[in-house]
Amino acid sequence: MLSVAFVLCAFTFSAMAQNITVKGIVKDANGQSVIGASVLQKGTLNGSTTDVDGAFQLLVPSNATLQVSFIGYKTVELAVNNRSTINITLEEDSELLEETVVIGYGTAKKSDVTGSISSVNQETLRQIPAGDITYALQGRVAGMEMRQTSSSPGASMRIRIRGNRSLSASNDPLIVLDGIPFSGSLSDINTDDVKSIDVLKDASSTAIYGSRGANGVIMITTERGNQGAPARVTFSSYASYKQWLPYPFMNTEEYTTMRDMAGKYADAADEHRDLYDTDWQAIYYEPGYSVQNNLSVTGGTNGGNYSLGLSYYKDESNIPTEGFDRVTVRASLDQSIGKYFKIGFSTNMGKNKN
Repeated sequence: MLSVAFVLCAFTFSAMAQNITVKGIVKDANGQSVIGASVLQKGTLNGSTTDVDGAFQLLVPSNATLQVSFIGYKTVELAVNNRSTINITLEEDSELLEETVVIGYGTAKKSDVTGSISSVNQETLRQIPAGDITYALQGRVAGMEMRQTSSSPGASMRIRIRGNRSLSASNDPLIVLDGIPFSGSLSDINTDDVKSIDVLKDASSTAIYGSRGANGVIMITTERGNQGAPARVTFSSYASYKQWLPYPFMNTEEYTTMRDMAGKYADAADEHRDLYDTDWQAIYYEPGYSVQNNLSVTGGTNGGNYSLGLSYYKDESNIPTEGFDRVTVRASLDQSIGKYFKIGFSTNMGKNKN
């Protein structure tokens, strides 16, 4: 039994260690080459993209699994199984084309929209716990430039959708919260309350908002209750720890040695060489942390729905004098009166302290 186990282990090791070059072509159901499709070794960052002919080449283990994906198509997984040539056909994802996006005059299916719109859903936003929406959006919207202009706690990233159009006027995009232009900043909105974000990047953004949408529009839809649904209480919390990295400085002995080797300076009368070392970085900096707690209640009645959300966010920097506290309250209520009338309200309030 021992000898058999040894043989099996040796065989497994040799199989995992063998790498092969896999080539192939990615096409759609009509036989057309798919340009820019992602070909990735499952579970790793080893990947490639298809060229203008839909061809790809990738070095992977012989027992690896390939993941092939492209926008508007279903993701395909194929086992390599020692094959050096693999041709792949992608099928259109009809569910993705049926998704609803928010545009200037309401909502529409992705398949019916001809303008430039990018959408981010709630699941994607919550993949990265962040107290500020801008950090959750980073790298998730094509064509939207995001840059961190301050390291202070609570500072949002600068967003540019159409670049810098003016030297004196604002270049910030218009923020629309639940259909109403929002005068605050994205840092005033709790990420946990957001259901979806749609970014309008072309002329369709000015169709209803005029010159205010000249820099692009970020449309935010928050969570609302479902009609007739029982009350649902949700609580979430996360915390993070921040540690500063010391910059390498010379200690007293190293500094005096360097000074003697230079031979340019002599000790003054009030200077002495007692080897006292003070770590000023350790005295000045301290560990930082951030914590966020979210509580929401959603539900519905006959002909109506309601939603209430409370959030507390605290961010302490590594510098003792810097910190950020935010409390937000969001509430919405919709109620139908008969067949033809519907009333409701929506509010988002917050208080920040630096």
